Amino acid sequence: MTITVDLTQPTQATDKIIALFQNSDIDYKHIHHDECRTSEESQKARAEGGAGIVIGAKAILMKIDLKQTESQFWLFVLAGDKSIDSKSLKKSLKQKFSDFKKFRFSTAEEMAEVTNGLQPGTMPPFGKPIFADIAHLFIDRSLLNHDVVGFNAACLTQSLVIPTKDYIKVAHPTDFFDFCA
Repeated sequence: MTITVDLTQPTQATDKIIALFQNSDIDYKHIHHDECRTSEESQKARAEGGAGIVIGAKAILMKIDLKQTESQFWLFVLAGDKSIDSKSLKKSLKQKFSDFKKFRFSTAEEMAEVTNGLQPGTMPPFGKPIFADIAHLFIDRSLLNHDVVGFNAACLTQSLVIPTKDYIKVAHPTDFFDFCA
């Protein structure tokens, strides 16, 4: 069953993220802007919205096949100006997880199923507790070089900007390692 969500409006995930920040006493900036579909558009909208030039935290959902258990969805978060180095990622995952078999990018349909309707371009950099079906969250170390990060708020017309240290505090990543080109 495909879930249809108006991604120009706040979603359930938007509300959950904001509640997480408020309950954790996190200082954040909430920016409303025109629809953005790329990291570059989002960065410009955040700057025009008063956040200044901040690095975007790009979230990539992957389907991971394991040797002993069924497939899982894992989220990989990286700086918006970076891209995943598939060879490096595969090598690191083999070293870290003995039952790792292979990975691939999730399909739009899989993403919608795992996130209650989100599509590529709207995925915020969070696993649990925002998305219960994301088993692990990994952050590329390059993101740690930035004091502040911005990301979409699970819709195309809103962004959130917070200190990187606070993002890490509430995101609860499984691990940090280098997986970008």
